[in-house]
Amino acid sequence: LPQVAKFLTEKGNRMMEFSLLTSAVRLGPRQGRSLHAKFVAAAEALDLDVLPELYIESGPVNAYAFGTSRFRVVLGSQLLDLMTEEEVVAVIGHELGHVKCEHMLLTSIARLLARGALKGIASAFPLVGSAALIGLVAALQKWSRVAEVSCDRAAMIVVRDEQVVARALGKLGGWSKAVAEEIDLDSMVVQSKEYEHLADGLDTGLFQLMYMAETWDMSHPFVVDRVRQIVTWGRSDQYRALEEARLERQVEA
Repeated sequence: LPQVAKFLTEKGNRMMEFSLLTSAVRLGPRQGRSLHAKFVAAAEALDLDVLPELYIESGPVNAYAFGTSRFRVVLGSQLLDLMTEEEVVAVIGHELGHVKCEHMLLTSIARLLARGALKGIASAFPLVGSAALIGLVAALQKWSRVAEVSCDRAAMIVVRDEQVVARALGKLGGWSKAVAEEIDLDSMVVQSKEYEHLADGLDTGLFQLMYMAETWDMSHPFVVDRVRQIVTWGRSDQYRALEEARLERQVEA
Protein backbone atom coordinates (compact mmCIF):
# COMPACT_ATOMS: atom_id res chain seq x y z
CA LEU A 1 0.00 0.00 0.00
CA PRO A 2 2.78 2.55 0.72
CA GLN A 3 4.19 1.95 -2.78
CA VAL A 4 0.76 2.38 -4.38
CA ALA A 5 0.13 5.52 -2.34
CA LYS A 6 3.53 6.93 -3.27
CA PHE A 7 2.94 6.28 -6.98
CA LEU A 8 -0.49 7.92 -6.99
CA THR A 9 0.67 10.80 -4.79
CA GLU A 10 3.60 11.57 -7.08
CA LYS A 11 1.23 11.74 -10.05
CA GLY A 12 -0.99 14.17 -8.18
CA ASN A 13 2.03 16.17 -7.04
CA ARG A 14 3.03 16.79 -10.66
CA MET A 15 -0.33 18.42 -11.32
CA MET A 16 -0.01 20.53 -8.15
CA GLU A 17 3.53 21.52 -9.13
CA PHE A 18 2.32 22.58 -12.58
CA SER A 19 -0.38 24.72 -10.98
CA LEU A 20 2.14 26.38 -8.64
CA LEU A 21 4.68 27.07 -11.37
CA THR A 22 2.03 28.76 -13.51
CA SER A 23 0.17 30.79 -10.89
CA ALA A 24 2.22 31.07 -7.68
CA VAL A 25 5.53 32.68 -6.72
CA ARG A 26 8.44 30.47 -5.67
CA LEU A 27 10.56 32.22 -3.06
CA GLY A 28 14.32 32.00 -2.81
CA PRO A 29 17.44 34.00 -1.96
CA ARG A 30 16.55 36.50 -4.70
CA GLN A 31 12.74 36.26 -4.63
CA GLY A 32 11.03 37.32 -1.42
CA ARG A 33 14.39 36.92 0.26
CA SER A 34 13.30 38.22 3.69
CA LEU A 35 10.57 35.61 4.16
CA HIS A 36 12.70 32.94 2.52
CA ALA A 37 15.50 33.60 5.01
CA LYS A 38 13.05 33.00 7.87
CA PHE A 39 11.92 29.83 6.12
CA VAL A 40 15.53 28.60 5.98
CA ALA A 41 16.01 29.44 9.67
CA ALA A 42 12.84 27.51 10.58
CA ALA A 43 14.05 24.47 8.65
CA GLU A 44 17.39 24.66 10.47
CA ALA A 45 15.62 24.83 13.84
CA LEU A 46 13.90 21.54 13.01
CA ASP A 47 17.08 19.94 11.64
CA LEU A 48 15.61 19.22 8.22
CA ASP A 49 18.05 17.41 5.96
CA VAL A 50 16.67 18.89 2.73
CA LEU A 51 15.13 22.36 2.37
CA PRO A 52 11.66 22.24 0.76
CA GLU A 53 10.57 24.82 -1.79
CA LEU A 54 8.38 27.69 -0.57
CA TYR A 55 5.53 29.10 -2.66
CA ILE A 56 3.05 31.93 -2.18
CA GLU A 57 -0.23 31.40 -4.00
CA SER A 58 -3.29 33.60 -4.33
CA GLY A 59 -5.72 32.10 -1.90
CA PRO A 60 -7.42 32.03 1.50
CA VAL A 61 -5.95 31.97 5.01
CA ASN A 62 -4.42 28.55 4.54
CA ALA A 63 -1.12 26.70 4.27
CA TYR A 64 -0.13 23.18 3.33
CA ALA A 65 2.84 20.97 2.56
CA PHE A 66 3.02 18.22 -0.03
CA GLY A 67 5.48 15.86 -1.68
CA THR A 68 7.01 12.44 -1.09
CA SER A 69 10.64 12.94 -2.07
CA ARG A 70 10.70 16.59 -3.10
CA PHE A 71 8.73 18.71 -0.67
CA ARG A 72 6.95 22.02 -1.08
CA VAL A 73 5.33 24.35 1.42
CA VAL A 74 2.57 26.66 0.16
CA LEU A 75 1.18 29.74 1.90
CA GLY A 76 -2.02 31.51 0.86
CA SER A 77 -1.66 35.22 0.12
CA GLN A 78 -4.49 36.15 2.50
CA LEU A 79 -2.63 34.40 5.32
CA LEU A 80 0.28 36.78 4.81
CA ASP A 81 -2.07 39.77 4.85
CA LEU A 82 -3.82 38.68 8.08
CA MET A 83 -0.90 37.48 10.20
CA THR A 84 2.08 39.17 11.75
CA GLU A 85 5.55 38.16 10.63
CA GLU A 86 6.04 36.00 13.74
CA GLU A 87 2.71 34.24 13.20
CA VAL A 88 3.63 33.48 9.58
CA VAL A 89 6.86 31.90 10.81
CA ALA A 90 4.82 29.79 13.25
CA VAL A 91 2.68 28.56 10.36
CA ILE A 92 5.84 27.81 8.38
CA GLY A 93 7.16 25.84 11.36
CA HIS A 94 3.91 23.87 11.47
CA GLU A 95 4.08 22.94 7.78
CA LEU A 96 7.76 22.03 8.05
CA GLY A 97 6.72 19.80 10.93
CA HIS A 98 4.69 17.74 8.45
CA VAL A 99 7.84 17.35 6.34
CA LYS A 100 9.98 16.49 9.37
CA CYS A 101 7.51 13.86 10.58
CA GLU A 102 6.96 12.47 7.06
CA HIS A 103 3.21 12.86 7.36
CA MET A 104 2.42 13.31 3.67
CA LEU A 105 2.76 9.68 2.61
CA LEU A 106 0.80 8.47 5.63
CA THR A 107 -1.91 11.03 4.87
CA SER A 108 -2.08 9.76 1.28
CA ILE A 109 -2.48 6.19 2.55
CA ALA A 110 -5.29 7.36 4.83
CA ARG A 111 -7.03 9.05 1.90
CA LEU A 112 -6.68 5.95 -0.26
CA LEU A 113 -8.21 3.79 2.44
CA ALA A 114 -11.00 6.23 3.17
CA ARG A 115 -11.93 6.99 -0.43
CA GLY A 116 -11.04 3.78 -2.21
CA ALA A 117 -10.57 0.48 -0.40
CA LEU A 118 -13.05 1.16 2.39
CA LYS A 119 -15.76 2.27 -0.02
CA GLY A 120 -15.26 -1.00 -1.87
CA ILE A 121 -15.76 -2.87 1.39
CA ALA A 122 -18.87 -0.83 2.14
CA SER A 123 -20.32 -1.64 -1.29
CA ALA A 124 -19.57 -5.36 -1.03
CA PHE A 125 -20.92 -5.67 2.51
CA PRO A 126 -23.62 -2.98 2.93
CA LEU A 127 -24.17 -3.31 6.68
CA VAL A 128 -20.86 -4.55 8.07
CA GLY A 129 -18.89 -2.66 5.42
CA SER A 130 -20.54 0.66 6.21
CA ALA A 131 -19.79 0.22 9.90
CA ALA A 132 -16.16 -0.60 9.06
CA LEU A 133 -15.96 2.45 6.81
CA ILE A 134 -17.16 4.81 9.53
CA GLY A 135 -14.95 3.27 12.20
CA LEU A 136 -11.77 3.20 10.12
CA VAL A 137 -12.25 6.70 8.71
CA ALA A 138 -12.80 7.94 12.26
CA ALA A 139 -9.57 6.24 13.37
CA LEU A 140 -7.60 7.66 10.44
CA GLN A 141 -8.94 11.14 11.06
CA LYS A 142 -8.07 10.84 14.73
CA TRP A 143 -4.50 10.06 13.67
CA SER A 144 -4.59 13.14 11.43
CA ARG A 145 -5.65 15.33 14.36
CA VAL A 146 -2.81 13.96 16.49
CA ALA A 147 -0.40 14.67 13.62
CA GLU A 148 -1.58 18.30 13.59
CA VAL A 149 -0.75 18.60 17.31
CA SER A 150 2.77 17.28 16.57
CA CYS A 151 3.18 20.02 13.99
CA ASP A 152 1.89 22.67 16.38
CA ARG A 153 4.79 21.60 18.59
CA ALA A 154 7.14 22.03 15.64
CA ALA A 155 5.83 25.59 15.31
CA MET A 156 6.57 26.12 19.01
CA ILE A 157 10.13 24.85 18.55
CA VAL A 158 10.64 27.34 15.70
CA VAL A 159 9.17 30.51 17.28
CA ARG A 160 9.65 29.58 20.98
CA ASP A 161 6.58 31.60 21.98
CA GLU A 162 3.28 29.93 22.88
CA GLN A 163 1.43 33.23 22.50
CA VAL A 164 2.52 33.54 18.87
CA VAL A 165 1.56 29.95 18.09
CA ALA A 166 -1.83 30.41 19.77
CA ARG A 167 -2.53 33.59 17.78
CA ALA A 168 -1.63 31.85 14.53
CA LEU A 169 -3.87 28.90 15.37
CA GLY A 170 -6.74 31.23 16.22
CA LYS A 171 -6.47 33.08 12.91
CA LEU A 172 -6.20 29.81 10.98
CA GLY A 173 -9.32 28.68 12.81
CA GLY A 174 -11.28 31.70 11.61
CA TRP A 175 -11.09 33.90 14.67
CA SER A 176 -11.22 37.63 14.11
CA LYS A 177 -7.90 39.45 14.11
CA ALA A 178 -8.96 41.55 17.12
CA VAL A 179 -9.77 38.49 19.25
CA ALA A 180 -6.75 36.45 18.18
CA GLU A 181 -4.27 39.24 18.85
CA GLU A 182 -5.58 39.73 22.41
CA ILE A 183 -5.85 36.06 23.28
CA ASP A 184 -5.30 35.16 26.93
CA LEU A 185 -3.81 31.70 27.17
CA ASP A 186 -4.91 30.96 30.73
CA SER A 187 -8.49 31.87 29.83
CA MET A 188 -8.34 29.47 26.87
CA VAL A 189 -7.16 26.67 29.14
CA VAL A 190 -10.06 27.39 31.53
CA GLN A 191 -12.52 27.37 28.62
CA SER A 192 -11.15 24.04 27.43
CA LYS A 193 -11.53 22.52 30.89
CA GLU A 194 -15.10 23.84 31.07
CA TYR A 195 -16.18 22.02 27.93
CA GLU A 196 -14.46 18.84 29.16
CA HIS A 197 -16.35 19.18 32.47
CA LEU A 198 -19.59 19.69 30.54
CA ALA A 199 -18.84 16.57 28.48
CA ASP A 200 -18.25 14.57 31.67
CA GLY A 201 -21.67 15.61 32.91
CA LEU A 202 -23.50 14.40 29.82
CA ASP A 203 -24.80 10.90 29.32
CA THR A 204 -21.68 9.02 28.20
CA GLY A 205 -23.29 7.01 25.42
CA LEU A 206 -25.24 9.97 24.00
CA PHE A 207 -22.24 12.27 24.20
CA GLN A 208 -20.00 9.76 22.44
CA LEU A 209 -22.50 9.51 19.58
CA MET A 210 -22.80 13.30 19.34
CA TYR A 211 -19.03 13.75 19.53
CA MET A 212 -18.42 11.14 16.84
CA ALA A 213 -21.01 12.73 14.56
CA GLU A 214 -19.27 16.08 15.05
CA THR A 215 -15.67 14.95 14.65
CA TRP A 216 -15.49 11.67 12.71
CA ASP A 217 -14.40 13.36 9.47
CA MET A 218 -12.39 16.22 11.05
CA SER A 219 -8.72 16.26 9.97
CA HIS A 220 -7.80 19.02 12.46
CA PRO A 221 -8.55 19.33 16.20
CA PHE A 222 -10.82 22.01 17.61
CA VAL A 223 -8.95 25.31 17.84
CA VAL A 224 -9.54 25.61 21.60
CA ASP A 225 -8.02 22.16 22.05
CA ARG A 226 -5.00 23.07 19.93
CA VAL A 227 -4.36 26.22 21.94
CA ARG A 228 -4.74 24.34 25.24
CA GLN A 229 -2.39 21.58 24.11
CA ILE A 230 0.34 23.93 22.90
CA VAL A 231 0.13 25.93 26.16
CA THR A 232 0.36 22.73 28.21
CA TRP A 233 3.28 21.41 26.18
CA GLY A 234 5.05 24.79 26.18
CA ARG A 235 5.08 24.66 29.98
CA SER A 236 6.14 21.00 30.19
CA ASP A 237 9.44 19.45 31.26
CA GLN A 238 9.82 17.98 27.77
CA TYR A 239 9.78 21.39 26.11
CA ARG A 240 12.09 22.88 28.75
CA ALA A 241 14.55 20.05 28.09
CA LEU A 242 14.48 20.84 24.35
CA GLU A 243 15.13 24.51 25.05
CA GLU A 244 18.02 23.71 27.39
CA ALA A 245 19.56 21.46 24.74
CA ARG A 246 19.19 24.22 22.14
CA LEU A 247 20.92 26.74 24.39
CA GLU A 248 23.76 24.29 25.07
CA ARG A 249 24.30 23.85 21.34
CA GLN A 250 24.43 27.63 20.91
CA VAL A 251 27.07 27.92 23.64
CA GLU A 252 29.15 25.15 22.07
CA ALA A 253 28.92 26.81 18.65
